[in-house]
Amino acid sequence: MLSWCDTVNKVHSLGPKRSEFLKFQGFETVGDLLLRAPLRFIDRRGSKPLSELMQPQKGEITAIGKIESLGEKGFGRKKRLLVYISDGTGYVTGVWFKGYNYFADKFQPGAMVAFHGKLSFFDGPQMVHPQVTFIEDGVNLDVQTGLIPIYPSGIGWQKVGLTRRSWLNLIIDVINQRD
Repeated sequence: MLSWCDTVNKVHSLGPKRSEFLKFQGFETVGDLLLRAPLRFIDRRGSKPLSELMQPQKGEITAIGKIESLGEKGFGRKKRLLVYISDGTGYVTGVWFKGYNYFADKFQPGAMVAFHGKLSFFDGPQMVHPQVTFIEDGVNLDVQTGLIPIYPSGIGWQKVGLTRRSWLNLIIDVINQRD
């Protein structure tokens, strides 16, 4: 059974490499891990199917779907990237006017993503420069899930095997070891 003050190397699912990396990042104890707040959450509470987003919404929303297609439209300074996502009931288009070359390499048809931003309408529902979260395989996106935590997952974190999903599994493992 783990205590709040135990070092991270006592967590079963962490090997020496991950433990040292976490200590370098400032996570020395089990308490440090449990106090780590996710960077943000994908909020599925009250989420609607994309087919119900055919009128402007107040505030920002989160649209979750599979990338169906992507392409460029326009030329020169009016060039933009269009990414179409669908959940099987409807679609939303993500539009980027700036940085589209960066995003064009990131999007792959068939990948699950969450777009977060203000919904507008121009040739259908769209979000201009939405915040994008790539959703890994195996993440439960059932509406009852509520909040899906998003933990850090930069290159350094991924090199030691700490992806968004493994962060979540690590926290669950720590909680289970405290029982």
